[in-house]
Order: sequence, then C-alpha cells, then structure tokens
Amino acid sequence: MNYQQALETAKKNGERVVPTVCGMCGPGGPGGGCGIYAFVRDGKFVKVAGMDESPVNQGAICAKGHAAPQWVYSPDRLTHPLRRIGRKGEGRFERITWDVAIAQIAETLKAQKASYGPESLAILSPARRSYSEYIVRFLTAHGSPNFGHSGICAMQRAFAFMYTIGTWPQPDYQRSDLIILWGRQPIFSGPVARPAKSFLAARQRGAKIIAIKPSVEPDVGMADLWLPIRPGTDTALALAMLHVVIAEDLLDHAFIDRWCSGFDPLKTHIRQYPPAWAETITGLPASQIESVARMYATTRRAAIDLGNGVEHTPSSNDAIRAVAILMAITGHLDRPGTDLFVPPAAKSPKPITLKERVTQEMVDKLVGPEFPRAFQPLSKARLRPIIASWKAC
Repeated sequence: MNYQQALETAKKNGERVVPTVCGMCGPGGPGGGCGIYAFVRDGKFVKVAGMDESPVNQGAICAKGHAAPQWVYSPDRLTHPLRRIGRKGEGRFERITWDVAIAQIAETLKAQKASYGPESLAILSPARRSYSEYIVRFLTAHGSPNFGHSGICAMQRAFAFMYTIGTWPQPDYQRSDLIILWGRQPIFSGPVARPAKSFLAARQRGAKIIAIKPSVEPDVGMADLWLPIRPGTDTALALAMLHVVIAEDLLDHAFIDRWCSGFDPLKTHIRQYPPAWAETITGLPASQIESVARMYATTRRAAIDLGNGVEHTPSSNDAIRAVAILMAITGHLDRPGTDLFVPPAAKSPKPITLKERVTQEMVDKLVGPEFPRAFQPLSKARLRPIIASWKAC
C-alpha cells in the first residue's frame, strides 16, 4: 500500500502508522532493507504492510517481514543477560545486569587469552551484515583472526569467481531469456526484495528456467527443466558442459581472443570429460547434459545464478571456476541478459576493522582460512606479484 492508504488504514483501526525499514534480514542486509509501514495500537506494534513507494521491494513483503510483531513480542526473545546457574544442558539461568555480564565476559576473555592465546577466541557470525565489521574489529583488537561466517556462505563463490574472471558476476534477471538456477533456492533462501521477486518476474515474462539441484522445491515446480543432480557432483557437470561447447564450437571466439588466457590448454584438457563420463558421476543422462550445454551456449541472453548449494561441497572451488570459465568462453559475461559485472557496494568513509593491525603471525593462527593463506592479509604488497602475474598472461 502507499502512504495515503496506510494513513487511512491506521485511522480506521485506531492505529498510528510509522514508515520505516524492515530489519528481519538484519541491518545492511541484501537489498538494503524493504520499505514497510509499521502499525502501532496503544503503544504496541501490531502489524506491517509493504511500502509501494520503496524502490527496494515496491510493496512486496515476505513471510519474515509479516512475522516481525511475533518476533518482537516472542516469549523466547532475549531482552536481558542470563547467566547459567545449573549444569550445562539443564536450562537453568538467572537474570543479571548488563554491567555484571560485561565484567564477567571481560574477565573470562582475559583469563583465556593469558592461558591459551588470543586466537582461542573465535566468533561464528550470522549472515554478514553491517554489524559484522564491529565483530571483526573486536576480534582484531583482542588479537584473534578467527572470525567465521563467510567460509560457509558466499566466500567460496566470491573467491573462485574473482580468482578466475576478476569479479563475482550477478545474473541479469530482468533481461535474460534463459536462467539456470544452479544450487540456488530463490523462493525461500533470501529476502523478497531480490531473489524471489526477480525469479517470479522473469518467469511471468516468459524466460526459460532450468533448475539444477537434487531436491524438488518451489522453483523446480515453475521450471521448464529440472536436472536432479547427485549432491556434490557439480564439478563433473560443469566440466561436461565445457566439453560440449568446446567440442561443438559453441564459443564466442571474439571474446576468447580478446579477454581469455589459457584457452588452448583448456581445449586439450577438457577432452577427457565428455557427458558420458559425467553421467556416471552426476546421475544425469548424457543427452540432458548436452541439451542444456547447447541451450546455454546458443541463447544470446542466458545467465547462470549460482547458489550456496554449489559451494557447500569439498570440490566447490573447482565447480565454481568451471562455471566461470563456461560463462567466459560462451561470451555470457557483462552483456545484457547474461551475468553482469556489478559496481562495488558503497563503503563507510573510514574502515573500522583495524585491518592495519593484522599481522602474518595472526594469519598463521587462523583455524579455518576463508581465503587461501597466500592471500592473507590481503595487503597491497601481497597483491603486487599476483597482479603482475595476471598482466604477464
């Protein structure tokens, strides 16, 4: 609804309307936060409605957004510090003040740091949001490099794409005629502001949809073709698709000649991975692999939306790099309807993570590096030889 409709609705029900931004995906979340109208009655938050004027969601709102009042008033929501007073697992806690909680945490951290070193403190963060920078700042000040989140979400894709083609491209849902959802769940996995809305709009305007995933989910029900791949075999599928497009010369030679390095070795290497080989690994018929590879290569406006599902396997880097190469040699990069290079997100004027304090000694104490150790810390000095080697190619 628009603002006038929100005002009329609030007046009719004896409520007050507050234009605001939904926080259910976390501050700084994907899409920047959906615009909503929050309705308040007798000082209590009672319901929300999507804001038509918002450029982010244009009036749409997901189930999480609608559930905001339930979250605010949930009896299970923590609103003050609790200290365990029983044995672990008993579920016995007592309420304490913030001052007491902060003092106890500080003393415990200092004791652990003295006994086991600062790296003994690690934080597994939820989805990376604006507050994540403060978590990293706290860990760096403590002396620990062990911030964990991105290693289980997005970082594998980001690194593999950037290492292979220099950036992490994003699918152009608005102009694509063919969209391959590869290990992606656009309906439930993400805010309505972006994946679900973009997917449904593309479907409604007639874009062909191919879903590659082991399970039947809502997007599969709306897809033109479903490839029920065996979990963890995405690399084999991508290699077989590369085999098809190279063997059948379904390539963008102009793009390859101008922008790609190492195509001749790839052409030789890929001969050992025909669709028949991939069929025994992926569980997908060789004929289906060939058909999808041809469809992707010959559709001028074709995009691949590679999801989290692909990066949660031991061979994820190989799979993502193979998909990146597939995009490149077919010319499906940074062209309308393909996978686009996007400008970097706006950053705060001054970094707050204390990156300048990160030393090699800290890097060596990483429990689980999100980037290969050779790239850490990611300083200009370390980047120079890498950039020089790229320029030499």
